[in-house]
Amino acid sequence: LAFSLDIPTPVTTDSNLYQHAFGQAVTLTRISCATDTGTVGINFDVSAEGTPNTAGTNVLSGNLSCTTSTGVTTTFSNPAVAANGPLNLQVNSVSGTPGIVRIHVAYQ
Repeated sequence: LAFSLDIPTPVTTDSNLYQHAFGQAVTLTRISCATDTGTVGINFDVSAEGTPNTAGTNVLSGNLSCTTSTGVTTTFSNPAVAANGPLNLQVNSVSGTPGIVRIHVAYQ
């Protein structure tokens, strides 16, 4: 299973604006991303359903670099997401002027 996020003209202030909640507990298996130009550093965090605006536990141990060549990771420091717990996108860095970042999250 998978879902995707497409963010036009990404900036670091996009952090915490995009969340995805799962109807059941899942395990993240792969995250990939790409830009049309420039570089975007992303991560996700997982928080509790009752505290969606509180910083949670990072999914990756460091940023995933999204460039014009697809960035991919299958290694997670925290791959478990509880049912209804929000998976929150963090846009931690942007360089150049990307017109879009496309992010794909696979899970089981």
